[in-house]
Amino acid sequence: LKCYFQSLEMSERNDSKFDLSVALNNIGYVFFKLEDYDKAISYYTQSLNLKNEIDNKYDLDNLLINLGLCYTYKRDYSKAREFINQAFNLCKNNCSKNFVMQVGYSIGLINFGLSEFERAERQFYKSYSLAKELKNERFQLDNIVYLSKVNIHQNELVLAEKYLIDAEELVDRGTPYNLELIKIYHELFGLYERMKK
Repeated sequence: LKCYFQSLEMSERNDSKFDLSVALNNIGYVFFKLEDYDKAISYYTQSLNLKNEIDNKYDLDNLLINLGLCYTYKRDYSKAREFINQAFNLCKNNCSKNFVMQVGYSIGLINFGLSEFERAERQFYKSYSLAKELKNERFQLDNIVYLSKVNIHQNELVLAEKYLIDAEELVDRGTPYNLELIKIYHELFGLYERMKK
């Protein structure tokens, strides 16, 4: 954060709205990772306003997705969908697989939050399949966490276990994503506790 705030100050001194938008986006991302969604939204929104002011599309899709995720975690699913739809409208029928993977995960989270578990499972599976194809381990783990949650909720414990074993194989290969690893082990513990009953 200290470095990003220094970058923000330099961008303000240079009066570069492009650099300002990048610095604000980066600060928003740190607060997002710290799960301070209100601060993240504040910085993301400032970045978005600057991007719109100078008609800058650089990394706009990711910014919109991240805003959508913030509102998802705040359980404002209507606002979350609004930002996800804006992001999707940027590429329409020409979206990259990486983008579709991110959107699938985001929509899955919204559906999960709304207890629409079958829809959530379809979105997480779509995102998971693309993450495997793209060899994106972080998104594989993120999707596995929610695929296991959905399957545990639907009492499909064997399927939940299969996903979590897939995650363990990723871990054994040395994936560096500690937060995701903690989530996987948390799900495994919950699954085995449930299987004991």
